[in-house]
Amino acid sequence: MHTHDDCEACRRLEARCARLEQELAEARRALARAERPVPGVDPGDLPTLTSREVEVLDLIAQGLSTDQIGAELYLSRNSVKTHTRKLYRKLGVSSRTEAAIWALNRSRPEGRERPAGEEEGRP
Repeated sequence: MHTHDDCEACRRLEARCARLEQELAEARRALARAERPVPGVDPGDLPTLTSREVEVLDLIAQGLSTDQIGAELYLSRNSVKTHTRKLYRKLGVSSRTEAAIWALNRSRPEGRERPAGEEEGRP
C-alpha cells in the first residue's frame, strides 16, 4: 500500500514546496524594502546607468541567470557579475530580486517614472 510518508517523490515535492515558500517570503521582504523610500534620496533622482547596465538590468528583470545574460549579450560571466555589482551600488539594492523590482517599478504602463537610461520622448 502506498503512503505519502514512504514516498520519495512526495518528500522531494514537499522539500521543493518549502524552498519555494522561502523564496516567496524573501521576494516579499525584498519588495517591502524596495518600496520603502530611501531617507535623503529624492525619488525623482534616477541613477545614471550605462547602456550596458540598462541591458543587464532588463535581463535581470526578465529573470535570466548570470550565464544566460552573458550568452544573450556576448559577455563573460565575470563581466556580467561586474555590471550587476555596479547596478546594485547605483540602485541601492543588494539582490537580483530587489534590482528586478526596482526595474519593474520604473517601467509600469502608468509610467510616472521612466526606466533608467531611457530618454524622454522615446517609447
